[in-house]
Parts: sequence; structure tokens; C-alpha cells
Amino acid sequence: MKTRTYAKCLLLILMLCMLAGCAGSRHRHARRYENGKCIVYHPDNERIQDYARSLCAGKEEAVHDYTEKKSGDFVVISYEDGKSFYLTRDYKEPQLEIIDKEIVADQLRYGMKKDGIDLAYTSAFMLETAADQLSFDNYSVSAEDGHLLVYVPEYDYTVRIPLCYASAVTGKDFGIMTQTYMKHRYIDPKRPMVALTFDDGPYSVVDSKLYDLMEAYDARCTFFFVGNRLDETEIANTRRGIALGLEYGSHSMGHEHLNRFSVEEAKRKITDAADEMFAQTGYRMKIYRPPYGERNREMEQIIDMTAILWNVDSLDWKNRDTETTYQNVMNAVTPNDVVLMHSLYPSTAEACQRIVPELIDAGYQLVTVSELMEYLEISDIVFGGK
Repeated sequence: MKTRTYAKCLLLILMLCMLAGCAGSRHRHARRYENGKCIVYHPDNERIQDYARSLCAGKEEAVHDYTEKKSGDFVVISYEDGKSFYLTRDYKEPQLEIIDKEIVADQLRYGMKKDGIDLAYTSAFMLETAADQLSFDNYSVSAEDGHLLVYVPEYDYTVRIPLCYASAVTGKDFGIMTQTYMKHRYIDPKRPMVALTFDDGPYSVVDSKLYDLMEAYDARCTFFFVGNRLDETEIANTRRGIALGLEYGSHSMGHEHLNRFSVEEAKRKITDAADEMFAQTGYRMKIYRPPYGERNREMEQIIDMTAILWNVDSLDWKNRDTETTYQNVMNAVTPNDVVLMHSLYPSTAEACQRIVPELIDAGYQLVTVSELMEYLEISDIVFGGK
């Protein structure tokens, strides 16, 4: 009986509170914008008032109210159409600083590419938008509609960063579940692509220079590693490449002529190298390149990985000359090619210092072999460019 009486009393109090206009803080602080028969209630905030005007731009008969809730360090103002704004507790624009510049730089590149802005597909843009090159001066930062909005004046562009990363970017609590940031990547299927590949590594002397290059230009490539070269030094360096999103495939355990072995032995030479890579780094290779390009159909059928060949040969192993390697690639490359190089020669890394930016400025997207196959919708067990 006491419980039932208490519930009735609580309900009566709630009803009286509603009649008295105390159902929520919006009734105490809301302002009213009216245009003809269209009415919008909003807190005392200029940005939301501008939004209120837009709701009544058509002068339709309607009443738009909002809800509000506390979320971490902020108050979230939401309308029935899904529009939402993050404000301070006194309905002001929050003063947000950029703590993690890498995320903003990465999202700037990703967003401008996804929006099809040609500038974003140039080598100069890649260099200018490195986190240590952007000024971050006069950047305005706000939060609405599930995104952190960062206006970048250099490019007159607003970066939209999902709110799950907003705490990492600003150091503020947005009251939502956060996620560890993973580097974003956008590939335009309508723009040409090329896959640069490097055999015979790992060799950190050359690999490190190639990693620097790929990171600077936000590019990707594919390495085919020889298993018996995976010592502690090379593994430590390789982890950096994995973090950059580069691709790795098996090049056998000891760069053997696979046709000299039985099919089962040839398979083991390929898979042992892949197993070694997985044991050392946790990276699972899904592709392989037979040394010397030696292959046969029976071998390809039994190895549960895709065999990758090539259709542009730099001949860098033969000439070991920067200019010749550069010319051999640039004079032959066409869309959807797989380019063969080797990461054993410093001259190859030097040639790539010119090859990479020039390919980008020629309109090519530098992708991994697997990315190229995916966007060409190819699932063959052997692939060597198209």
C-alpha cells in the first residue's frame, strides 16, 4: 500500500512540475524564433539560432522544439531531424584545442580525396599536409551531428572527424565511447592506380628509405620478403611498415628455384616464409611471388595464396643505376600495372624519390597489389597487372 501511494504521489509531483513549466532546462532558457507560422525553440546560441532560421526558411506551419542532455564535458542540443550541437553547460561554443595533429592531418587528406578535390591527388598537397607542416593557426573547432568539425583556412575546407576520435583530438570528454584511431585511406576507383613492388628484402638500409617515402606521400606499396632474412633488426623495422599499411608477401624461404622441388616442397618454401613473418610480427601474408618468376599450374593450385607476377620490370637488379631504373619505370608504366623492383639496392630507393611523386602528379594512386586487385574486381590465383 505504501509503495502504491508513493508512486501516485511521485506521478502527481511530476504532473504539477510539467504544468509549472519545469519539465526540462530548455523551458527555462529557450528562446523562440518565429517566421510566419513556423516556430523554432532554441537556446541562447548564435550558431543554433542560424539553424533555427534555416528550419523556417520555407515558412511552413510547424513548431520545432529541441531536447538537451549532458554528455561528458558538454550539453548536447538535438532536434527531431537528427541535428545536434555540442555546447558548454551555459550554451556557449566550447573552446576546443587540437591536441593530436596527426589525426587532423590524416582526416584532412582523407576528406579532400573522398570529396574528389583534385588538389588532394598531388604530391605537393601530400607534403604540405603533413602534421608538422600545417600551421594550425586560426583553426576553428566545433562539434555537431556526430562529428568534430575542424575548419582549415589554408584549403578553405572543413574536416569532419567522427566523434569517437574527438577526445583524442581535443583532450575533452564527449561522453561517448572512444575508439583507437586507425589511419584512414581513400582510393578513388575512377582514378588510375599503379602497384609498386619490391622483392628480395627485408633490408632495412633500403626499406627504411622506402618507408619514409611512402609515409611522406601517403602512398602504399608491396614487399616480397625472403624468410631467412627475417632477423631481429629487420623485424623491428618491418613493424613500422606494417603500421603504415604497407603490404607483405612471401618470396620463399631462401630465394629458391621452386621448379627444382616437388610441388609439396615448393609450397613449403613459400608457406614457411609466411609462417615466420606471422610468428615474428603477427602479420599474415596472403600473396607470394615465386623467385625468378618460375611457376607452374600445379604449384599455383596447391598454394593457398595468390601468386603475384609483374608487367613492368625496372631491371634495377641488372643496372643498379638510379637514372636507368627511373627511366625504365616511367617510360613503361600505364594504369593498373604491377612494377617490379628490388629493395636490396640503394639506387632503387634513390630512383623512387623521383618515381613516387612523379607518378602521383601524373594522376596515379599508389596502391598495394591486393588493393589493385580489389578495385579491379580480380580474384584470380595469379595476377601480374592488367
